Amino acid sequence: MLNKLQTLLRAHDKLGCLRSIGRSWRGGRLRVPLQTALDATLAWLCAAQDATPDGGVSYGYSLTAGWRTSYPETTGYIIPSFLACADVTGDASLRARALRMADWEIEVQLQDGAVRSGPLGTPVAPAVFDTGQVLFGWNAAWRATRDPRYRDAALRAGAWLVGNLDADGAWRKNLSNLTEVSPLCINVRSAWALAESGVLFGREDFIDAGRRNGVWTLSMQDESGWFASNAFHHGEEPLLHNIVYVIEGLLGLGTLFADETAIAGADRAAAGLARHLLDTGRTFGRYATQWRPVVSWRCLTGDAQLAGALIRLWRNGRRALPYDEIALGLLESVSATQVLPWRAGDGLSGGVGGSWPIWGAYMAYTYPNWAAKFHLDALLLHLHSVDAQDPLAVRNVA
Repeated sequence: MLNKLQTLLRAHDKLGCLRSIGRSWRGGRLRVPLQTALDATLAWLCAAQDATPDGGVSYGYSLTAGWRTSYPETTGYIIPSFLACADVTGDASLRARALRMADWEIEVQLQDGAVRSGPLGTPVAPAVFDTGQVLFGWNAAWRATRDPRYRDAALRAGAWLVGNLDADGAWRKNLSNLTEVSPLCINVRSAWALAESGVLFGREDFIDAGRRNGVWTLSMQDESGWFASNAFHHGEEPLLHNIVYVIEGLLGLGTLFADETAIAGADRAAAGLARHLLDTGRTFGRYATQWRPVVSWRCLTGDAQLAGALIRLWRNGRRALPYDEIALGLLESVSATQVLPWRAGDGLSGGVGGSWPIWGAYMAYTYPNWAAKFHLDALLLHLHSVDAQDPLAVRNVA
């Protein structure tokens, strides 16, 4: 209680902090129509872009500090989400927003082709993961426009990623100045983006590098489905967010190339999480091997990602577990934590918190843009059968 009072006293948004803390104390038991949640989440992401002066999307809204600066990594993978929403809604302004993000990403791309780690205002350093996530944005922008600027930016980024990959398929250098563990399994999500660029632009070296990282990542999976070397810092276990990044990367690669081994690896991890959720009735923010939870709070970003991954696996024919029912429960649960209805000028309504309760250890008292992005994507998939990052659509374009 003392920590919450201290946070409230120093809060940038004291009323918002009270609302958010109160929402957590009530336990997230509200029933929210999922289309209402989708609309509010999209509105929050638009507000996050408008909160910056440059066309990027704000890192997120902090109850203690307000809106943060633009974040290249996550702006990159929000681009396909906005393009998908433009297709679903017919709202041309969403397409314009997405292309403004893609243009801004070109403006801040480093000279060697990489993307910097962290939001603007942090020390500049190239990062493998961040580069891969922006690749998704440039790939999507090129598919939507055929503008060669996006292709050229993607090719420069892809060449940088290939040049940094070690012979065994792992990335060990230039990971991020915000992490200390190397190598990291989450980078398989960048391998998926790199392979996607290879398919779109006819670069076999990109495809080969992406697939080799997928093989290395599978070598880090244990018999329970859990991935080693997947936490940002020494002495901690992986976030659910990180675990599902790996599931997404393997499933993306597997779907793109009809690689049953990669899909099976993604399914093995998803099944481990799903069984534990069915046994306990909830998710947890960090897991050790054998799906042993090590914290009490939830990671809402991971919950939203897991919902999307389970829907994709279900539609891929993986029916041994009720992935569709579990995904719906996760979508309803995350939606129930949102402060609704959305209100203009309000930095928290419609957002998705880093943790549940809001004072949990991951992104405490903050609504990060990537939590909203993954919730939006999973809602689009469930309600409208639209996958913002569909590997089959990429293959069909090529």
